[in-house]
Amino acid sequence: MLIMDNKRKFKLRVMPCPPMELDGVEEWVNGVQDEGWRVKFFGVLLPFLAVLVPAEKREEYSIILDMPGLEYEGRKLCALREIGYIVRDKRRFRYSEKEYRRARMRFGGGSILMLVFFGLLMREYLAELFEFVSVFDAVRKIFYIFGVLVTVPCGVWLMINSRREERPLKHAWPVYLAIVFVIRVWLILMIIGIIIEIVTLI
Repeated sequence: MLIMDNKRKFKLRVMPCPPMELDGVEEWVNGVQDEGWRVKFFGVLLPFLAVLVPAEKREEYSIILDMPGLEYEGRKLCALREIGYIVRDKRRFRYSEKEYRRARMRFGGGSILMLVFFGLLMREYLAELFEFVSVFDAVRKIFYIFGVLVTVPCGVWLMINSRREERPLKHAWPVYLAIVFVIRVWLILMIIGIIIEIVTLI
């Protein structure tokens, strides 16, 4: 049993490396227990920000890249956003090159797919890309262009470098943060746009 010397119900902690670095994340997730905490979940808008809660006992955790099946029922801890899941299981200590490649490919390719997804959602607004009917419309379209210029190169870079054995992958952290920033701002702008449309219809 872990002895807690504080009465805090939770605290926030920034992930020390991008989630594609499986060994590093696993070591960190297990390491916070030395302080009497465990990861509860990661933020939606800030997926590198973890919410920690007091750990009742010392357990080992590992990362799996597939959806946890029935064999993990009751042992799934939380989702490692865009990568996989953290589960109660014996520590791996080291992941294979195939798993590293898959994690980097998943995040890089997934970010480009998100670009296509947002483009489809915004197609009526992007039809006349350089015609702005309002300040918000201008901001949305300009940021979409900016997002394309950021997301595509970053996503392709991760996919190309997925075969490299370098750990941690040099420059992976700023590339990860750039993609997260773009996708989350797209999401916020999309929600604001929906709210504006609803308000104007009322």
